Amino acid sequence: MTSISDLPVCILIQIFSHIKTIRQTADLRLVCQQWNQLILRYWSRREKYTMTQYITSPESFLEYASAIAKRHPRIKELSVEPVNKFANPATIEDVPSHYDVIGKLFLSLEKLNFIDTLMEDEVLNAIVKNCPKLRSLSLQSCHEISDTGLSLAIKNAPHIKELELICCPEVDSDLAPACRHLSALSFENCPFDADSWTKLSEAGGKENLEKIAACPMKYDTLCLISQKFPHLKDIYINEFDDEDQFISENYHGFPSLETLRITFGSVSDKSKLLQITSKCGKIRTLWVWNCINSATPTFIAEVLEQHVNSVEHLILDDNPAGQLEKIDLRNFSKLKKITIIGTTLTNQLIQRIIDASPCLRFLDISDCVPPSKLDIKATHNDFWLNTRPLPQRPSNIGIDPPYRAGYRTNYEAYEGPILELSCGDKPKYYYKVHDK
Repeated sequence: MTSISDLPVCILIQIFSHIKTIRQTADLRLVCQQWNQLILRYWSRREKYTMTQYITSPESFLEYASAIAKRHPRIKELSVEPVNKFANPATIEDVPSHYDVIGKLFLSLEKLNFIDTLMEDEVLNAIVKNCPKLRSLSLQSCHEISDTGLSLAIKNAPHIKELELICCPEVDSDLAPACRHLSALSFENCPFDADSWTKLSEAGGKENLEKIAACPMKYDTLCLISQKFPHLKDIYINEFDDEDQFISENYHGFPSLETLRITFGSVSDKSKLLQITSKCGKIRTLWVWNCINSATPTFIAEVLEQHVNSVEHLILDDNPAGQLEKIDLRNFSKLKKITIIGTTLTNQLIQRIIDASPCLRFLDISDCVPPSKLDIKATHNDFWLNTRPLPQRPSNIGIDPPYRAGYRTNYEAYEGPILELSCGDKPKYYYKVHDK
C-alpha cells in the first residue's frame, strides 16, 4: 500500500466519519477529487443528527441549522439540545422563536426530539405544520409546553403518529382527546393519569393506539388500560410498587400483544407479573430492561415458558452479565434472535448463549462491550453475529467454522469481515457462519 488513498472505500469513509469539525472536513475535501466525492456522499446519506453545539443567539441557531441542512439533506431524525444556559437570559428566551425554521430546512424529517430546552406553544405548532413527513415527536424536560399548545399542535398535524413526553409537568389529562389518532404514546413522569386513558378511549383512541409506555405504572392503571385498549400490540410495563393491590378480575389482558417490554425491579412481585404476562397474547418479542432483581433469570425463563410457541426475539437490555449466565434457553425452540445491550461480555458467555439456543440464527451484541479477541464456535447453520468493529487483524477474529460476511444492502457474499456503512449509526461487522 503506497498511501492512505489505497485503502478500501468503506474504510476511508469510516475514517471520515470521525472528523468532528467543518474546518477539518473542508481540508480533507481539498486533498483530491476522490476524497471530496466520498465525503459529500457520506454527508448526503446521513439520516440522523443531534444538534449538540450550544446556541448563543438566534442568529447562530439559524446559521447552524442551515449548515446542517445543506450538508445532510436527507436527515430523517433530528435532536435539538439546549441553548447555552450561561448565555444572556434574553437570548435563551429568544432562540426558541427561531425553531420554526426546522420544518423549512429539513424537508425529509420524520422524527423530531427536543431535549431539556425551552419550547413555546406557538413555535411547536409552526414546526409540526411545516414538517409534512413528521411522524414522531419527542419532548423531554420541556417545562414550558402546555397541554393546550400541544393539543393544538397534534390536531394541526394529523401526520404525527407517535408522541413521547418525559418530565413535561404542564401537560395533563386535557391532552388526551387530541391523541385519538396516534398509534404510539410514551409518558414518563408526566401527569397522564387514569382519567386521561378514559378520555382517550372515549375520544376514539382505542381504534388507533397500538403501542404505549407509561412510567410510573400502577396495577389499577394497567387493569384500566387492558379494559380500554385491548388491541395493543406493544406495551412497556415498568417496576410496580408491591403495596398496590393487583385485582386479577379487573385485568383483561392484551390478546393481540406482540412486543412486551418489561422491567423486573427489586420490589416487583414475580407472581403478579406472571399473571399479567399470562394474558399477553402471542408475544413475539420479549424485551427485558434494567432488571436488578436476583430472580430475573427464572422470571425470564417462566415468561418464555408461557409463550414457548411464539417468542422469536429476546432482548436483554442493560442487565448484569451474571444474570445472563443463569438464563436457561435450551427448551425454547422458536427463539431465533437474541439482542444483548449494555453488558460487558466474555467469549465464554457468548459461547454459552449460542450453545444453549438450539434454533438461534442471529446474535446481536453490537451495543455491548465485546471481548478484545473474538473466539467462539458457531454450532448452527446459517448463523449471524452482529458485533462492534474489531481491529483489522486476523488474530482478533477466531470464529470456527470459517465464516462469510456480506452487505445487507445487496446480499453479495465476501470472505472475511465486511464493513457495512449505516450512516448516522456506528458501523458494524456482520459475520455469517456456515458449517464446513
